[in-house]
Amino acid sequence: MRQVPPSRQRVLLAEDDDLARELMTTVLTSLGFEVTAASDGEEAWRILERGTVNLVLTDWMMPRLDGAGLCRRVRERVTDRYVYMVMLTGRRDKKALIEGMEAGADEFLIKPVEPNELRVRLRAAQRLLHLQSLLERRNTKLRTANDRINTAYRRMEADLKAASQAQRRLLPQPGSTNGIRFDWLYAPAAHLGGDIFNVTSSDAGIVFHQIDVSGHGVPSALLSSTLQAVLALERSYDRRARIRPPSVVRELNDRFQIQDDDATYFTMIFGWLDPSTGEGELVQAGHPSPYVLRRAGAGPERLGHGGLPVGLVPGADYEPVPFRLDPGDRLVLCSDGVLDCTAPDGEPLGEDRLSAWLHERYELSPGALVRELDAYLRSWRQDSTFDDDLSVLVIDRLLGDAGC
Repeated sequence: MRQVPPSRQRVLLAEDDDLARELMTTVLTSLGFEVTAASDGEEAWRILERGTVNLVLTDWMMPRLDGAGLCRRVRERVTDRYVYMVMLTGRRDKKALIEGMEAGADEFLIKPVEPNELRVRLRAAQRLLHLQSLLERRNTKLRTANDRINTAYRRMEADLKAASQAQRRLLPQPGSTNGIRFDWLYAPAAHLGGDIFNVTSSDAGIVFHQIDVSGHGVPSALLSSTLQAVLALERSYDRRARIRPPSVVRELNDRFQIQDDDATYFTMIFGWLDPSTGEGELVQAGHPSPYVLRRAGAGPERLGHGGLPVGLVPGADYEPVPFRLDPGDRLVLCSDGVLDCTAPDGEPLGEDRLSAWLHERYELSPGALVRELDAYLRSWRQDSTFDDDLSVLVIDRLLGDAGC
């Protein structure tokens, strides 16, 4: 009759009757189990506390702590493993079954126990405990993998925040310089954005640009930061020479042509302004047309008619767009993320709505204007985040001696 389980398993037997305990121990041993015996529920509990037994056969009626009490205590206090509880009882009524199940028993065997029935019931218990063990091991592996993923995510999040701070340090400090006053709004869709801009002053005047790299995230941010560095380096060669915007943009187009494995391109506005005369010139390369707001109160004017994005067409030509800012006039550059900012119903903000909004708030300083525009865009979107990177650059030619 001896049936050896696939692996020798320890079983705890709680039985107060000496003869029944000895007989059951003999049967369990013959089935291949390693038996630890206890004379009542309290002794069985002490064994469970100090060991790793997860299969228990317990008599129902025992002194000090009966089988139902032992089941309840196990369910309440054993949390490091699952313990399979088999109740041994002479009771055959449905009430006893319900009471035992509510106490936490997994299985019942009616005394006297028939060995073959005991064997198949314990085999079923072994299969369940084996599956439980597999599940616990897999859950442990999943927790370990999840911890590693969370650690990697936290590191990546910290790296992205650090990169975002580094990218923001590339942006100009708002203020006044050489007859102009400027401020800006910058809101990337993620930690890192593809929008970048700058305003610099030299003996030849004010040089400004705004760039919008296609796509989002790290690839776009890497290119935009590279372009910012390239333009800053080239400006440092000769700060007295007047910038020729078409030449600058043509050179960028030659240097940053898209490759087979990289379809990234960018749009941009690049220009210069002589604050002493108000004369300026810019190139529009696939970028939204800038707005000019006049101190006299006329509606916003649009500069340029489009142009090709940079990096798409080898040898592309770029035409200069002349303009003039009188003292008190304002130039506003924005990326397409502003115009394409959508309301909850999907309606974009659009050129006309932005033009009217800028016209109504002409009297605001550049700093106040960009703060109110930020609030307006978030209210229009009814969300604190944006689907696309957006940026706005506001440049005022100052009145009086500061503009001469």
